[in-house]
Amino acid sequence: MTIIKFNRPFILATASEARRKLVSDLGFSVIFDSVDIDERTVPDETINDYVRRLAKEKADACVPSSLDAVIVAVDTAIGLGKTIIGKPRDEKHAKEILELLSGRTHEVVSAIAVRDVKEATIEIESTRTEIRCDDLSDVAINWYLATGEWKGRAGAYAIQGKGAALVKEVQGCFTNVIGLSIPTLLRMLRKISI
Repeated sequence: MTIIKFNRPFILATASEARRKLVSDLGFSVIFDSVDIDERTVPDETINDYVRRLAKEKADACVPSSLDAVIVAVDTAIGLGKTIIGKPRDEKHAKEILELLSGRTHEVVSAIAVRDVKEATIEIESTRTEIRCDDLSDVAINWYLATGEWKGRAGAYAIQGKGAALVKEVQGCFTNVIGLSIPTLLRMLRKISI
């Protein structure tokens, strides 16, 4: 049983285990795929424009398994002021990111691209959530780095895991911070299933 009636082939184009789990937990029959695109920012690009562009590029790059398929691709980034923070390159970079976020409020912006292969359309919606990190001591940062959970995570933390210990407050969609706004995704899929 699923939360909404959706009978078309559903492809989730992501390598993120967290996103895969979020969608699987909804009860959909999902085909998992992943694509490799250039995730570098372009000059003067806002965080919203950045995640929307990458989500669209991922959806466009995914090869459908059927002409009736619906492809969902997502991109998430962290914004602090005008700075876009992606995934850390290594542990030293992860430490720098966590020190930067300590005691401050940052935004998590995700864009979901839903590509309807049959109709040759693509819809993109963004979701924004504000996160306030606790004042992080060196001990807390080093503890978190030692978990290894920071690897491959935008902003160098995973709120659904041990990274929850670093967060003081969440304003907005919690699943967006994990990497995919479930309310946004369901609203977008309902439009297609009508």
